[in-house]
Amino acid sequence: MATDIRADLRKMIDALADEHLVEAREALARLDDAGNRRAQDDLDAWLVATGQMARVPTDADIADARDVAPLDVPVELPAGTWEEFDAWLIKSGLVSRLPQAAVNPPIERTPLLNVSGEPVSKTLVDERR
Repeated sequence: MATDIRADLRKMIDALADEHLVEAREALARLDDAGNRRAQDDLDAWLVATGQMARVPTDADIADARDVAPLDVPVELPAGTWEEFDAWLIKSGLVSRLPQAAVNPPIERTPLLNVSGEPVSKTLVDERR
């Protein structure tokens, strides 16, 4: 189905007058941007709803982050412990809680069976020959 739609769109673009091509490209770019914004909004809502993020960062938060560490400059973590960093994350309001490590109960092992005869590995090798 997507192939048919793409073919139809290509025909429409080929039929457009040259003066409308820029406008068509801008319209498609707006559709793509709107889809990306919707996806980001959905992700943000899920992160807040599941408690993985206390709130959605505001434009000011993002601007502050860019002022502190521009994307083209390597970020150096300040000296300190992970506990201090975790405390800063909660204090800043960017996270409401920290994830807890999963604690798995010890696995109960089934007692080994004593089997008479030759080892199973030898039996398997012999049967494959």
